[in-house]
Order: sequence, then C-alpha cells, then structure tokens
Amino acid sequence: MDKLIIPDLTLLKVWLEQLNIFYYECDTCDSLHLSTEQSIDIDDLVNTKLDIINNTIICAASTIIRPSMMMSLMFDLNQINASTLSTKLFIDIQDDNFPRLVICQTMSIARGLTRSQFHGFLMEFEEQLTQIIIDINVNHLILSEENEDQDEITGSLVNQPPHQLH
Repeated sequence: MDKLIIPDLTLLKVWLEQLNIFYYECDTCDSLHLSTEQSIDIDDLVNTKLDIINNTIICAASTIIRPSMMMSLMFDLNQINASTLSTKLFIDIQDDNFPRLVICQTMSIARGLTRSQFHGFLMEFEEQLTQIIIDINVNHLILSEENEDQDEITGSLVNQPPHQLH
C-alpha cells in the first residue's frame, strides 16, 4: 500500500509526468495549466489548471459562454450544481472579455494522498467535465466555432486572446 503524502506543486508535477499528463507553467501564476488538447480531450475548453490552496487540490476548467445564452445557463446553474456532488460551476463575468463558465473540483489533501488517488481525482474530474460540457452543448450555450455564427458578435471580440484562470 502506498504511503499517504501531503503533496506540493513540485510533487504534482512529478505525478503528472508519471501519468503522461502534459502541463505547462505560465508567467502570471503558480498554477499548473493542463494541456487540454492532450490530457483532457474536450474541444470547447479554453483553460484547465491545477493548484493547491490551503491543503486542497483545486482543478478548474473554463469555457466561453455564448453571451446570448448566458441567462439560460444562469437559470440552470443550480440544477447542474445539485446534480454533481464534487464538481461545481460558476459564471465568471469580466468587462473586457466574454463570460466564462468555470468548472471546479476540489479534494482535501490535509491527511495525505497517493499518486493513485490523485490519478482517480483527475479521472473523475475529466468524466464530470465531459458530461457537463456535453449537457451544456446540447442547448448550444458554449461559444464554439460551430455556433459562433449564430451570435451577433463583433469581429474584434472574437479575435481577443483567451483569458486565463488566475
């Protein structure tokens, strides 16, 4: 049986490498950003990050919400949060960017964690994330290349660089 360890970001990097999950570090935060193209195979995600705050691992992903559908999503948010026990959603609205749906999952590491438990946590997050994105895409709430033309969006907004979770 593996020994329980209270990991830090350095150990999480080692575990991610052992699990063949690609990540990168950005210049503006201490989080580990997962390369969504290779670790989590969901096209509509803009950013996925992993962090440790107060003995809690936080895995968060974001996707752009179609502005015209934001109210519909806000009405469904409580139901979606109630249907997922460990994954929670909220809407991030900033003046200079499109609204984003942020999907988070946490796990306490105060008593320790094994690499296997960490891998299970990531797998559960990926499953929950996939299901949430599929459910939300049914109603065309996410701004993607396929439904981008359905919104009245100016070209300058569409070409903005993606906003990072920090």
